[in-house]
Amino acid sequence: MRRLSSRTIDRKVVEDGLSQTIVTLSLRQQLVILMKWFDGFLSKGDDCPNVQRAFEVWWRRAFIRQVLTEPDASQLQITLHD
Repeated sequence: MRRLSSRTIDRKVVEDGLSQTIVTLSLRQQLVILMKWFDGFLSKGDDCPNVQRAFEVWWRRAFIRQVLTEPDASQLQITLHD
């Protein structure tokens, strides 16, 4: 916990709130925010807020769900007419 003035801030509560807020945005907005976060994380490491949960949710929504909803090309049929 950090102390600012006379208030105590629980970093985990703030990070969880950030993650929950991020996942309410559009996938495009999440992408922009999370890529900036990732750049900051690479340069600042532990000093950067931990929004890994938001990143995991975004990843599933952006990539895994997309793979599951795409039609399976192996089920396509070609019909030949004379």
